[in-house]
Amino acid sequence: MTTFLLIVNRCERFDGGFDSAITMAHRRLEAGKWALYANTPHKAEMKAGDQVLVYLAGAEKEAKHFVATATIAGLDVSARVCQGYKADGPDALAEPPVAVLSLQEVRWLATPVPVGSIKDKLDFVPKGTKKWGCVLQRG
Repeated sequence: MTTFLLIVNRCERFDGGFDSAITMAHRRLEAGKWALYANTPHKAEMKAGDQVLVYLAGAEKEAKHFVATATIAGLDVSARVCQGYKADGPDALAEPPVAVLSLQEVRWLATPVPVGSIKDKLDFVPKGTKKWGCVLQRG
């Protein structure tokens, strides 16, 4: 079993407004669907049974926190599923995904965990660095 990061940022809407990262995370996790895009790293390695950790990115007050975990139930790359992906909401301004994860066993953390407080315990973050954000940019 491998653990992957699913990173979510705010999303622009067709009307020019934005939905916050936490709103987007709620939509995706409640739907049990998470879009993967052409530049999403590690998508070819993801498989049923792997775990995911959801991270809120951006500059909003709730950003830079881990907020939930889930288990991957499956990965669908069919054009029908990718073209029909709507978990981000009908007015989200986003390209169609190249794959869609199905998620199960979604668990919201009782208290969001700020990355800064645990960064030195994470093996994918270089030790002693103050600039850890770029490590999370690629999931």
